[in-house]
Amino acid sequence: MIKDKRGVLLNVAWFALGYSSVSEWVAEHVYKDLLLDRYLFHTELKSKISSLNGRLSSLEADLQDSPKQPQGGVRETFRR
Repeated sequence: MIKDKRGVLLNVAWFALGYSSVSEWVAEHVYKDLLLDRYLFHTELKSKISSLNGRLSSLEADLQDSPKQPQGGVRETFRR
């Protein structure tokens, strides 16, 4: 009877150790994956905003260099 109880306790202890080790490994990898996704999303967003900012600056520079349009608007321009 004592050997049976000891064997069961030993099996439970090994199961608990294995379960906690595996769950720690899974949690670590999920955390790293989520952290990597967050970093990549942040980097991609920063890159796209920088690109848009460059395009906007280019458009503003082109508008400043181009001759002024008549103040009448589109209809007044094409009426002539």
